[in-house]
Order: sequence, then structure tokens, then C-alpha cells
Amino acid sequence: MKRILLFIHLCTLGLASCYASDSLTVVSDAASAYAILIDSNDPESVSEAAKELQRLVEKSSGVLLPITNEPTEGKMIIIGSAAQAYGVDASGLAHDNFYMKVTEEHIILSGKDGDITNGYRKIPANSHYQFYNLEKFRESLSAGSYYATIEFLREYIGVRWYMPTELGEEVPQLATIKCPAELDTLIKPFFKQRRMDFTEWNNNDVKKAISGHAYNKIENIDASLKWGRHLRHTHPVVMENGHGWRHWIPANVISNATIAKDAEIPSGGYGPLYPEYFALVSENRQTEYRSAAQHGGQLSVAYEPMIEQYANNIIKYREKNANVWQYSLAQNDGGTHCECELCTAWDPIPQDMKKPTDELFLTDRFLKFQKQVSDLVTAKYPDTHFMMTAYHETGRAPIRESVPDNFFVQGFYNYFPNRYYLDNKKQAFQEAVEGWGALTENYRFSSFYFAYGNHSLPWSTKEAQIWLIKTLADNGVQYFENIYGSQFPMIGQLGPDQWLVSQLVWNPEQDPELLLQDWYEGGFTPEIGALIRDYYETIEEEMAIESKKYTDFWNGRTKNQLKIDVDVLTRVRSKCDLLIKQAKELAKAQPERIQWRVKQVSDTWDFTVLTLDAQNASKLARSNPTDQNYSIAYTLGLQRDAMIYDPSKSFSISPQAVEVSESKASVGIIIEEVDFEQKTLSLPLVETIPDWDAGSLGAWMSQGASIGAGDHQFKDNKSTEPIEPAVSTTGSVFYDEDGIYVIISAKEPNMADLVVSADPSKPWQGDDIEVFFTPSGGTDEYFQFVVGPENDGVAISLLGDTGHDETYAPEWKHKTYKDDQSWAAQLYIPWKDLGGKPDKGDQWKANFYRTRQTGGGTPSYMAWSPTGSGFANPSMFGNITFSGSSVTLDIASRDTVSVTVYPNPSRKIIKFEGSDYFESKLDSVSIFAGDGAVMFSAKIKEMRRIDVSELKTGIYVVVFELSDGQRINRKVLIENN
Repeated sequence: MKRILLFIHLCTLGLASCYASDSLTVVSDAASAYAILIDSNDPESVSEAAKELQRLVEKSSGVLLPITNEPTEGKMIIIGSAAQAYGVDASGLAHDNFYMKVTEEHIILSGKDGDITNGYRKIPANSHYQFYNLEKFRESLSAGSYYATIEFLREYIGVRWYMPTELGEEVPQLATIKCPAELDTLIKPFFKQRRMDFTEWNNNDVKKAISGHAYNKIENIDASLKWGRHLRHTHPVVMENGHGWRHWIPANVISNATIAKDAEIPSGGYGPLYPEYFALVSENRQTEYRSAAQHGGQLSVAYEPMIEQYANNIIKYREKNANVWQYSLAQNDGGTHCECELCTAWDPIPQDMKKPTDELFLTDRFLKFQKQVSDLVTAKYPDTHFMMTAYHETGRAPIRESVPDNFFVQGFYNYFPNRYYLDNKKQAFQEAVEGWGALTENYRFSSFYFAYGNHSLPWSTKEAQIWLIKTLADNGVQYFENIYGSQFPMIGQLGPDQWLVSQLVWNPEQDPELLLQDWYEGGFTPEIGALIRDYYETIEEEMAIESKKYTDFWNGRTKNQLKIDVDVLTRVRSKCDLLIKQAKELAKAQPERIQWRVKQVSDTWDFTVLTLDAQNASKLARSNPTDQNYSIAYTLGLQRDAMIYDPSKSFSISPQAVEVSESKASVGIIIEEVDFEQKTLSLPLVETIPDWDAGSLGAWMSQGASIGAGDHQFKDNKSTEPIEPAVSTTGSVFYDEDGIYVIISAKEPNMADLVVSADPSKPWQGDDIEVFFTPSGGTDEYFQFVVGPENDGVAISLLGDTGHDETYAPEWKHKTYKDDQSWAAQLYIPWKDLGGKPDKGDQWKANFYRTRQTGGGTPSYMAWSPTGSGFANPSMFGNITFSGSSVTLDIASRDTVSVTVYPNPSRKIIKFEGSDYFESKLDSVSIFAGDGAVMFSAKIKEMRRIDVSELKTGIYVVVFELSDGQRINRKVLIENN
């Protein structure tokens, strides 16, 4: 193989011939005696092979070889089944295998091709799924003759496909094209499956691109697919490898309606009917899902009636779906597994005896269950195959159990680079692959390689990639897939990796260094290639150093990746800026294709730098929200957004990767023109708390720092536009030694039509009030409390990338009030359920929201501190400060009249406003100090503001006297320096 690589390198340099007298001349002196012969009944992959051979011979030499469906009297290059007439029959070969032969000066390129008479159909040219089974578009047809043609073009012309599109294609200019006269080769790719994300596209994405409703251009999709074919990717068998337990034994929610219908599964799942089917955890059966009808709801795998039910459901389904011959036996995602005596008895070793490199080890337990289901199903349908997953608690190979021949094992190793750089994770992976490789030929390696995509720097992970493929190959693993976090091939981010990996999974015996040299020097020229290589390898070295610092990368993985990226980028920025600048300057003197390739790299770098600059500008604008700081941050955010959705940058930036990543760990970049001032509220420490059950709403509203009026007015969470007074929201927040109190009142003119969620566990599906606290100040951690009008309450704890804490059960209290014009929610959350009591002066991030669905039309989302996006966006929350200033004045009088004093805390000026009744009856106002001293008193006419600039910092009571004799009391914190 090294000899062949040397030959290719020489041809790339323009040397006309590497063969002497024992060669055939295909082209010489601008002429050729050869025509291309194919059978018109062959699959489309054969006709595309002929067109590619014709195109590239002409591009290299200027000679156009004719394509014919009938044999000629002259010399021919025969592609596909037409070779059978010349003694070469490839129909019996394995998937993607092919012959390259010379017979009587005919060149034969024939391999195993999709059998269109055996369940496959010929694929029309406009389907955008060439070489795919139409019934299962993700399943690749065998394309041996096409790959034989690719091999011929690579070896005897020196063609390279470094990047997508013809600009990524390198074709040497040759006056003479030759191949050996003594050619008789059978080529078998080492990996049966060679799949990467840009090899296939979801049909819905294609339809959107065609109709112009997506950021993907159809020509870019086609270029990606074609590049995948040039790199000889394939996905020969698509197994159902999803979380199967939720489909076949659903807990409380049906996750697959088709399966449920055909298998006659109860509409409410099995949880309410047969709780014993489900995992016993802490003496409780897990009969409900945590979220999304898939997280949790694990099975009690050793319980025989459940095993029989699982098998019977598959049998009933297959009776109605005869062509479905494979099924998933994979566990659900998330949740805790069964602790009952039946299940634990199936474990070969106690869990507390596992090695430090292991996660929870349940492989034998699950495999024993899966084999019993298989035995019951195959007794009736012997051809049935099953998929099991090997990840987390089943990552290691079993100790006692064997793997049946009708099982495929899907091993998931997400965020592989970080696993590679952590020694214990690397060792665990190697042990797992060695174990599974010794047990079955049907082990499939699968990885979401990066933490989604946009947070990862443009870095080649060649060291990890080379080690990964060698480890798989050494252990006989022949099924490989890498999902890089994006549909488009992010070549600007990944450098040579996708090209390098594609070569190695075809033949892992190749020299990786020569392959890398080929990509850098052949793709960019030696001088530019050296700069680009230095650029990628500088980042790779720093990323390796930084990754090793995160010994538990999986816990908070997207946030960790973001931290790694920022730290590395800060260190390498100066050097990489210079390398990219030099490469771009040298490219100006090169042909368009070289300039385009350099641009794919430089666009990704520019985007990365812009991301960091926009992120830093946003942080500054939040900490110091001046008009200038906000304008800079907003401008950079718009520039970054424009890059993301620019179709010309599809091979450098993936919008999908950006969107998915930022939903997991926001970078906090400002892209909405919003009222950016994040609110700040100083909370008083209240010593006299109204009785929870007997206190009126007015009593609670008068206690703390007011929100909902003046500078603290609730606004539209997205647009930051003011809310109509008729549906305004007000509230009060304070704390005591035991916890924090929040009272929020929502005006509602249509109380009779108030929307209440039909599901008490999901109050957010109707009108609601929501409160968020982020004591850590982080960007993806929060405590959330939701209350609906009927006092349905839900508490949620999100712990960053580790997801929701399903064990979170705070001892909070909540109650609601209603009258004919409003409803209100009153909440109390103990400190112990928020991570601990804050000290005086501590600052937390917090936000207060209201969802209004009453009135029909689009719901209204109101916020104290608008985020410009969703509610759960801690980076845009306001700040609450625990003042430590206690209120000791005992106010006996409580009221129900709506009035708000603001801002609270106040400096120099306080303002107030209230309900129509308050405005019509207001007579006078007084301000009292904590010791009862009168600090201000006046009759009120049109005045709605009071100068308090002479008052010292402290808690004061504002007393309003109404003409009907009522006294309305409101506390206010005045902070005058």
C-alpha cells in the first residue's frame, strides 16, 4: 500500500507515467482508443461511475471517452454487470467488494452492486439519495462498481477529493494516462460500515431546501452526498437501535403510536396496570417517565411475565408487519435500574466490586433478558434480528453471557476526543472494544464525536482518530460511524479528519502520516499546507492539554467543552491569527480552488474569533449596560448570526450544530435588540411574617421589595415591549432566616376564561407564574418553581448538562388567590432546597415570569427581567441582593387595595401607583422610620413622587390614608450614599 501511495504522490506532481512496458495506455497525445461500457439495467451507481470516469478523464487529459450500452469492436473500460460477458461476475461478492482486472486490453471495474431485482428499486436522479434503498433511505446499496471506478481514478490518475464540490477536487493534468497491463485485483474494504453524518440527509431537510425554507441549499446537500460517495462511505444495514423498552413496554406514555396500535399495547402504558414490570428503586416502582416519554421507566428485566409481554408484543407487531425483521432490545435513556432481588441475582459480580474504570455494570443482566426475549420471538420467526446497546452501564462486554449470532451490538462513545485524552476513559474504551470484539463480529462503534459542534474549536484530532481506528481494526470491529455534530461536513472545523478517517476505514494499513501529507500538501500546496497544518496542530496540542483537566468531562459536558474552547482560544489566538493571515495572503497567487479551500478554513477561524469577541462584549454589556457597550455587543452578535446562516459557509459553519449546542450551554451572545438593562432588586430581611393560612394577599404584598411597576415593570419577555395595564403583573419578594418568599399578582379581565392545564404535573400548559433562582450565577443551572391558577405546582432543578435532577423534592409551599379581576400565587422555598442560606450582601441571579394564555390567540410571556428568548436563560436573568437589613416595625393593619411603591430599593426619589379605587380615594401620604418617627407627611393631589434624598439608608414604611378611612402600608428600602 505504501508503494501505491508513493505512486499517487508522484502522479499528483504531474509525472505522466509510473508504468513502463507492462502498461496499457488509456490516453495519449490527446486521444484514446477506449470507450466506457455499462449495462443500462444496472443501478444508478453504475451509470454515475461511468459519468465520473468520463468527466475526470476529460478534466485531466482533455479527452472525452464515450459511454455506451453496447459492446464496441475497440478497447473498453467495462463497469458493472456488463463485465459478466467478459468472464468477470462480481454478483457473489460481499457488500462494496470489487474486481479491477485487465482482460484482452479491456479494463474491468466491476463489483457487488445493489440488486434491483431483490427488494431494491432503481433510484431516480432527482431523489438526492443516490445509492440508497428507497424503502430505507439510510440504508446504502452496495456500490462495488462505483468504488472500483473511484479506486481506478485515485490510483491511475491521482484524483483526490479533499473537500466537497469540484473546488475541493484535485485532478492532475496528464498528457498520458496508463494502468498496468497485468491487473487482477480483488479489493475488500476493511470496515463494512463507513458512515459519517454528511453521507445521508433527512428527507424533510431536502424538501425544505428545495422549497427555499431552510438555510441549507440543495446544491450544498448534493455536494455533501457526492463527497461521501467519493470517500466511499456506506451504511449497509440500518438496525433499529433506539431506546426500545419505551416502545414495547411503555410506562405511562405511548412513545410509538404505530407499535402501540399493532402490538395492542394499552393506551396508558403498562405502568398503571402492571407496576411490577418496572424497576424497583428505593422500594418504589418507576412506572412514570422523567420526561419526553423516554427518560426513566426502566424495566424489571428478570420478571418473567414482563419478558413474555415484551416478546408477545413483538410477535403481534410482526404478524401485521411481515417485512420488519429486526427490533431494538435497548434500554431507555436515563433513570435508575432495578434493585429487586430477581434482577440483582443476574449480575455476575456485585456492583461495589467493579473496577475504577467501569461505570455501573449491568451488561450480563440486560443481555440475559434480551436473549430470553429473542428465544421467544425466534421460536415463531427464526429470521428475526435484534439490536442491543453498549454504553454507560452496558459499555463493558459481558462476563458470563454469550452474544447470539442474530444480535447486533451498538457501542456508543460520545465526545470521543475527551474520552481519549482522559486515561481512565481511554482504558475503559479499549477494554470494552477488546471484550466485545472477542465475542461478536456484529459490534458497531458509534460516536457523536464532539459536544455537538459549534463550541468546539477548529481542531484536527488526528492522534485520537488514528488510535481509534487502529483499536477498532485490531479487535475485528468492522462497523464504524462518526457523527461530528452537524449535517454538513464541517471541514473548516475538522481539518483533514474526515478525509483521513475515510481513507483509514477503507484500509487501516495505510500510513497516516503520508495521508496527512497528501491532504495538506496536495490540497493547499506545500507552502500553504505547512501553515494550515501548524494552525490545526497548534490547537490540537492545546486542546489535549486542556481536556485532561476535566477528569469528569461527561458531567456538564457541553459547558465543559465551552470552557475548554474559550481557554484554548485565548492562548492560541495570536499565533493562529498570524498563520491564517499568512495562508490567505499566499493563496491570493493560487488558482481559485486553492483560494476556496483556504477560505473554508479561514471562515471557521473567523467565526470562532467572532464568537469569543461577541461573548466577551456581551459579558461587558451585562456588567456595565451602557448604550455603547450594548451597541458593540449587539453588532457583533448580528455579525455572528449572519455568518451562521450564510449558505456560502455551509462547509465551515453548521447552523444545526450552533442551535443544538446553544440550547445546551448558552454562550450568552446578544442577537435581540432588547431593553438590555438587567434588573437589580435588593431584598429585605423580614422578621414578622404573616400567617401562611390566615394572612391576606395585601399583607403579603406589603412585606418586601416590590416588582411590577416603574423601573421594575413586567414586560414582554421577547420584545421587551410594555404590557397593557389591563393585564399587568405586580409582586413582592423578601426573605427570612428560613427561606425566600415570592408573591406575584396577575391582573386578568377574563377570569372566567382562565386557562388551567389539564395535566396538574404540567401547569405551564396553561396560565402560570414561574420563579427561577440561580444561586451559583452560572449560565445553565437553575431552580424553577411553577404554579398554576388552581395551585398546581411543580419544582424543577436543572444541573447543567447532567440534566434535571429527578430526585429533587423541595419542601416548598405555594397557594393561590383569585377574585373577579386577578389571580395571584404565593410561594415559599426553604434555603436548604436552594443550596443553602445566602449571607448578607450575596447576589443571586433570579427571574419572575407570567404566562398568559387566557384571551385566545398567541400566549403572552411576561418577565421582570426580559431574556429576549426562553424563560430558562440564566445568562439574562436579573440580580437579587440579600440586603440583610431587617424590618422590625410591626404593622397591624393589613389591606387588600392594590398599590405599589417603586423603585424598591429607591435612591433620592420614590414613586407610587395603584388601582383605580386607590387613585380615587387617596387623601394623604406619610413616611415613617423604623422607630416610628415621621419623616414626611403631605396631602396628595396630583403628586405621585416624593423626594427622599435627605433620608438615610434604611427600611421605611410609606402609609397612604384613603378618604374611606383605610390606611395602606408599604415598606421600601432607601439606599442613599
